Amino acid sequence: MLTAFARNKGCKVCDLTDEEKNRFITDADMNIVRECAIKL
Repeated sequence: MLTAFARNKGCKVCDLTDEEKNRFITDADMNIVRECAIKL
């Protein structure tokens, strides 16, 4: 659904704002997602 939302806006998921992404993330938000991301 997130990718479809971005596609409908004419952009990539990475170009969406955190507010827009947070609409599709349950039990977290983008800050928590970033904290849990694996850093290489």
